[in-house]
Amino acid sequence: EMASLPLPSVLCSTALTVFACALVAFLMLLGPSPDGVPGAGRLLATGAVTGHAVSPSAGRRLVDVVMRSTAQDDGTVQRGPPSYRPIFMMHGLGVSADWDCGAMAGWVKQAHPGTATYPIALYEDWPASATALDIQIQKVAEYIRKEVNATPALFVDGYNLVCHSQGALICRILAQYMDDHRIHTIVSLAGPQLGVYGSDYFSALRKVPIIERYTYEDIYEFAYTELAQKTLSVANMWSDPVHHDEFVRKATFLAVYNGLTSNLGNAARRANFVRLEKAVFLTGIPSQGDWDGGLEPYFSGVFDYFADGNRTLRVPMKSQYVYTADTFGLRTLDEAGKLVTDAVPNISHRAWVADQSVFTQYILPHLV
Repeated sequence: EMASLPLPSVLCSTALTVFACALVAFLMLLGPSPDGVPGAGRLLATGAVTGHAVSPSAGRRLVDVVMRSTAQDDGTVQRGPPSYRPIFMMHGLGVSADWDCGAMAGWVKQAHPGTATYPIALYEDWPASATALDIQIQKVAEYIRKEVNATPALFVDGYNLVCHSQGALICRILAQYMDDHRIHTIVSLAGPQLGVYGSDYFSALRKVPIIERYTYEDIYEFAYTELAQKTLSVANMWSDPVHHDEFVRKATFLAVYNGLTSNLGNAARRANFVRLEKAVFLTGIPSQGDWDGGLEPYFSGVFDYFADGNRTLRVPMKSQYVYTADTFGLRTLDEAGKLVTDAVPNISHRAWVADQSVFTQYILPHLV
């Protein structure tokens, strides 16, 4: 629906608006300046067009108004449809980008026409998706940087991440790993944020040959070896509550990114994470048990987990050490009103990316 807005005071005449619009259109083609402010926004910020200097952020907003508006004879502006941040999407374990993210990308475009979506077609299916997460993180970060650098004007206001299952853990950690990220919002869908553990999840891993000789009670003996940590994503995610001390000492990926070690990079990773404007963590509650069809325990998706030394006692997020000690910035985001967690009854693991009604109700409202 079109809305009539008063013309900003710095663009106070129709003639000036026409001139500014033409100049802005030209400058937008030149791309951003080194500090990320579009050429048009910089010109507005210095007052070169209007005679009134404004801040760079205000310059960006004015560019947005001018580029998506039409001047009217009565001195008002008819605003066009809103633009939305581009969205990168990362798939889960054992599937392709199209399988996990294709439908969702289509729903985004239906709801928000013109939105650029990027299902990340890296490390797809078996066995590639089981590649060590350290390696995947590096390559996904390179992919995002390449896309941002190719069309910088599209990413002036940053981008969002919407990611599923293992991909949701990758995307949360990208916000810690990338010193140069411009992520506005992360939406994590049934992601193993505090790890995975359980007999049902273990049974689903039988297709990984070396795992078949173990049980879920003793797989930690292999998962926490240096070889497994350097080669298998499922080993990176395995968090055995009965052997938590070994997890902290030997799980060189997840224990580090959850801030459970004295790693020298902790401060930088935390600083990167708290730059997020919004972090949304969603998970489904199965009708029985802790297995949602792809994640066990399902409540790892909202930073709840088993108590140390216990396979059944659940500890809520706000009593978890990662929260109370604010090891990577989770509590900071929460106290700033930037953290959303929601465990929703009767939503299966697959439904997050396959059911449009689930997408519309729980995911779409966060994509602005």
